[in-house]
Amino acid sequence: MNPLQKLNLSAIVILTMMVTAAFVPDVWICDLLSQFRLVFAALLFASIVLSLVVKEPKSILLSLLAFAINATPIAPLLAASAPPPDRAHNISVLNFNTQFPHNDKVSLLETLINDKDPDVITL
Repeated sequence: MNPLQKLNLSAIVILTMMVTAAFVPDVWICDLLSQFRLVFAALLFASIVLSLVVKEPKSILLSLLAFAINATPIAPLLAASAPPPDRAHNISVLNFNTQFPHNDKVSLLETLINDKDPDVITL
């Protein structure tokens, strides 16, 4: 086994352990790992390609297994379609900075509020 194959296999083993740990509930570090599923998927895809190039069967199988395990929670998110927006649930917010040193033009703010008719105004 050449050094590139050893490095690839080591990276795959570490990624597989991280992917597996990301499924452990109620442990903060595992919850943190679960936030990196797309990164793990990209790295595992790269390791699959590298394993195919160097023709290492163990690395190919381990990479595919880890990729499949990691893709399990990702796949439904990619397949789901967003529902059409419902106008009844939209809120308009007007944010206006009043802290300028020479901001004494209240009529401009009043005009803006009347034009936009926001639901919430933050000053």
